Amino acid sequence: MSPILPDPDPLGLPAPAWVLKTLLVATFALHLLPMNLIVGGAFVAAWAAFKGRAGGAGALPWRLLTGDLARLLPPATAFTITTGIAPLLFLQVLYGQLFFTSSVLMAWSWLAVIGLLLVGYYSTYGFSLGRGSGPSPGLALLSAGAFSVIALIFTNNMTLMLRPEIWAALYAGDERGLHLNLADPVLWPRFLHFWIASFALTGLAVALLGRGREKRDPETGGWMKRFGLRLFSLATLVQLASGLWLLLSLPGPVRTLFLGGDPADAALLWGSVALALLSLAVVGRHLLAGMGLVGAALTGMAIVRHRVREASLAPHFSAGRLRVEAQTAPFVLFLVLFLAGIAVVAWMVGRLARAAGPKGAG
Repeated sequence: MSPILPDPDPLGLPAPAWVLKTLLVATFALHLLPMNLIVGGAFVAAWAAFKGRAGGAGALPWRLLTGDLARLLPPATAFTITTGIAPLLFLQVLYGQLFFTSSVLMAWSWLAVIGLLLVGYYSTYGFSLGRGSGPSPGLALLSAGAFSVIALIFTNNMTLMLRPEIWAALYAGDERGLHLNLADPVLWPRFLHFWIASFALTGLAVALLGRGREKRDPETGGWMKRFGLRLFSLATLVQLASGLWLLLSLPGPVRTLFLGGDPADAALLWGSVALALLSLAVVGRHLLAGMGLVGAALTGMAIVRHRVREASLAPHFSAGRLRVEAQTAPFVLFLVLFLAGIAVVAWMVGRLARAAGPKGAG
């Protein structure tokens, strides 16, 4: 028996579904970069601050790394929030019938995201503005913990919206909005796959910070670069293992698509895995080329994630069947402003990198 879905938005889609899906995946891939950095970066910053406070001859590089991350994390958090708006809006437009239902079922934890975000954001700034003995490892851990819990809540919602067949039973059992999706076999491997990836991306960011520091401080810059690359390599290998766990946890019909049932889906998944493995071989010799390969792999995995969503919902729902009421002028305006926003963010990142240079000399 098919589940009963809420009625779609009577206004219809403002553009063809394939356009909205493309923008959903593209904006989500863009959001992944700062999002990974604030989670993994906060954990690494906490460890660096702890090691820096320990004293001794080896403490100086850790203190310099702490300072670099303390300056990087607040703007990265702002970019994470800003870049997260667009994919969330496209998700609501395409899958609102599903997303809003799952959000109601887990209403209290979903509303808690705002409070957790405030805790994480203020803790990041508190860590950045540390005085006396320097940035506090406790504040960095508090920030990392808050952002990790937010990630877990989002994972709950993104997986619960894919299971409309259980909604009625959940609501009949408890109407208070206290449900989570913790029993779903996909939830924990999916969450860990993201969480581990945050350390890999943070490793690349640390290596890039080290590369920028090498000209004025070769010893510390080289140390940071080596540390970042080791973190990236180790986290990537662990993430590949968690990805296999995630693949095996998918429902049978969905898993089959990526194991050869659909050649395009299989090529997309294993091509992205190959790019990640290739980046491990390249990044130590050519950092920027390795980062390019990681970006390509990340984009491929964002598309895979979307294909998993579509395949999971296929028995019950397809966004392609929704009515389209094109709103051309507002949509063109959005695209223009979106591209202008990307240009402004790129300019801001460039200015931030140049401004951080002299301070990073220690």
